[in-house]
Amino acid sequence: MILIEKIYKYSWSYDAHYRFFCVHNSCHQLMEYDGVENRGLYLNCVWDCSVDYDPSRPYGFSISSDSTPLLDDCSPWYQFTFHDDYEKAWQENCRTLNTGRPVIIALDRYYLPYAADFSRRHGAHAALLFGYAENTKKAFIVDWYPDEFYIGPVCYIDLRKARLSDNAWNGNINSGRELKCASLVLSEGIPSGGYKQVISTIDAIHNQYFSCEQSCHGQGALQNLLKTILDNSQNPPCVSLFSYLHRQLFPQVQKKILLDYYLEQASVFNKDMFQSARRYLHTVIYEWENILQNLMRLAYSEKQNKKILQDELRYSLQSVFSQELTLGIGLDELAAKLRKKGGFL
Repeated sequence: MILIEKIYKYSWSYDAHYRFFCVHNSCHQLMEYDGVENRGLYLNCVWDCSVDYDPSRPYGFSISSDSTPLLDDCSPWYQFTFHDDYEKAWQENCRTLNTGRPVIIALDRYYLPYAADFSRRHGAHAALLFGYAENTKKAFIVDWYPDEFYIGPVCYIDLRKARLSDNAWNGNINSGRELKCASLVLSEGIPSGGYKQVISTIDAIHNQYFSCEQSCHGQGALQNLLKTILDNSQNPPCVSLFSYLHRQLFPQVQKKILLDYYLEQASVFNKDMFQSARRYLHTVIYEWENILQNLMRLAYSEKQNKKILQDELRYSLQSVFSQELTLGIGLDELAAKLRKKGGFL
């Protein structure tokens, strides 16, 4: 049996800011275990957007963002792998465990007996693999999901199913994409995070959201999609369309909230420098949260009220996209100030 005893005995903490970002949470916890200072600054909180026109999805589209948990700055210390061959993935995982390092693995909670979603609904998730026992055919994991904490064994059969799952689409925002036995190995020795990582984050937001020239990516792609929906929704099946749009936009809003937490962590050493950008961001978050509420009102309102609500939604979207541009300028100004500081805390 291989078991990383220190992992089993460690007093794990949980930061609720990452409740919708389980891979981020696993990376954050592992970096905490390794004693990395300012570890939150290495997490990928880049605010981006991709619109995928996929006829297999409801209404022919889906909205997503980059789910990579760590910034490129952290690339020397981590390795992300995918496999169609479970046995090959498992052998690689075991080799890593044999060196004394845990592995962050992707799972479908539908197949995990300890999970509330067991045999109920599919959903991609991440947990920390820290041991295995060939004689009893069990693996050992740490899994901290909101309102749940589990540390202990999972039988090989259930683990295999959870890792090989096609994660069938069922309306859950974490369903609908194959897991492909994804594994992430994070090495020791990551230096303290600093302004360098904040600059990288802001630059990536600028390039991937505000200045992206690809038709299906960035602010322009999202604007075009939402305009098309509102302009062609005179007689839609509104309950499902607008509730589906709510589910698609919800993770985007959560990513903006996560960005605010990211900037809050970076501002500990100089709050004044970050104050203006965070104020702009708070306005944008407030507007997007109102838009989410309006989408649900549209979904369940009486037919005679829908035209008024759609006009309100159209105005709110125009307003928030304009406010985002102001925020983008504020973030670029913040990055310029940080560069003058030399990129370090």
